[in-house]
Amino acid sequence: METEEIYDVLMSQLIRAIAKYDPKYTEKVKEVADVIDEKLNTIKQIQLVDVTQHVGFDSNRYIRLLCRHGYLTPSPNWQRKKRSRAKCF
Repeated sequence: METEEIYDVLMSQLIRAIAKYDPKYTEKVKEVADVIDEKLNTIKQIQLVDVTQHVGFDSNRYIRLLCRHGYLTPSPNWQRKKRSRAKCF
């Protein structure tokens, strides 16, 4: 790659990272966890729609984080699809 191409790739990655930045990320993770613990604790299998409805914002990335860290576990009948990575429980 030429120097200009490397610069373009690095700039596009920087713009992508800046677009995903959320200053209230930790607060939203806590809110999602609290909703699951307090309001949805009686439901055996929670769906992404249930959590999103209670918190009022798209909870997809926060639920994936909770799944990666073992806070939530996948259901036995869940199968990973290429496009629907959000269904982790």
